[in-house]
Amino acid sequence: GKKENDFIKKIKKDNPEIYKAINESLKLIFDKNFSEMEITFVTLHFVSTLERSDLVLPLRSALVSNRGRISCEFVMSNLRKNFPFLKKIDLIQNSVKVVKSQYDVIFTTEKEFDYLYINPMLDQKNLDDIRHQLRHIQQKSRTLTIDSKEQRNFLNLNDLFTTGNEILSTFEIKTLSNQPNLSDTVKQIAKTVNEDDGELAELIEERFRETHLAIPETNIALFHAVHSSISSPLFKIYELSQEIEGMAMDHQMIKINRVLLLLAPPEVPEYVSYLLGKLSSSIIENKLYTRIYDSGNYEIVSELLREIIIEAVKQYGD
Repeated sequence: GKKENDFIKKIKKDNPEIYKAINESLKLIFDKNFSEMEITFVTLHFVSTLERSDLVLPLRSALVSNRGRISCEFVMSNLRKNFPFLKKIDLIQNSVKVVKSQYDVIFTTEKEFDYLYINPMLDQKNLDDIRHQLRHIQQKSRTLTIDSKEQRNFLNLNDLFTTGNEILSTFEIKTLSNQPNLSDTVKQIAKTVNEDDGELAELIEERFRETHLAIPETNIALFHAVHSSISSPLFKIYELSQEIEGMAMDHQMIKINRVLLLLAPPEVPEYVSYLLGKLSSSIIENKLYTRIYDSGNYEIVSELLREIIIEAVKQYGD
């Protein structure tokens, strides 16, 4: 009835991005339609899981306050307890100029400032209001930010992060006009990466014939290679205009209409190999992820890549 409709509307309005992603993913993964109510409940589940999780995109935050240090520590610890993804909160005494661009969110105990107001006693209404605002910020915040100063592998982690960000920012899904055979398809793909490198194409084809990295029960193949013409790791997906045949990992022939390309320069540092390993195993070993790659949906695949990278950075740091 009306109550249910209002409930659905409110959840949709408060969490547009998550609702949209869930709606698309459910159809994709289970291959059937779900009612709005079901989608809403799954959305709620994710929203509450995300809020309790520090795996969710950590937000860079600061507290601007006139109050004493101890009182501020109390406010900050309260914030961290309620929102674990606010890993580190910088304390800024008022006289200092705030560099807004450094933070995803800035809290303040002073009503006259144009930041997110936090009542030092943090009552329930204030808490709900903050939760609501943070949700919006998180769903808008598409870039990877992580605070890893405390981690012992700081430099590596930082570089790992930069590499992850590069892979994300160069990731794309392209449509390829190919002939229906492996050699031509590989040539066309190599051309999009490196204009005149016949050597790269040969290498990719040779690797594919050796490793049979086409995924059983799907229409996808993974092409991967290490080559000196590649300056930094890259990941791209190609939709083939004509399908090709290839041998899958279970030695059965399958029809391939989507190719995942993973390339790296020779002699990468250990942390880059680690990240590339995580990416390739996500393609091969995880059925749900395989379905997501196979969907060819740019938003959902980007989101998945972002998660794999954040997860890799966290695990590498531990």
